[in-house]
Amino acid sequence: MKDVKVITLQEAIKGMNEEELERFKKERYEKFIKPLMGLNMKTTDEVEKISQGEASTKCDQ
Repeated sequence: MKDVKVITLQEAIKGMNEEELERFKKERYEKFIKPLMGLNMKTTDEVEKISQGEASTKCDQ
């Protein structure tokens, strides 16, 4: 297995100019944040549907 070098965010952006920093931020957003937000929204919708189903079942009794 290859050795993986881990660096902090501060180390990664330390030598970047404004253009590189903006590109880096956009790439991180597209690669990590956006998919997580989509998953979070999907999960929230599923929980909401389950909660509404349970609420209507309790009212029917």
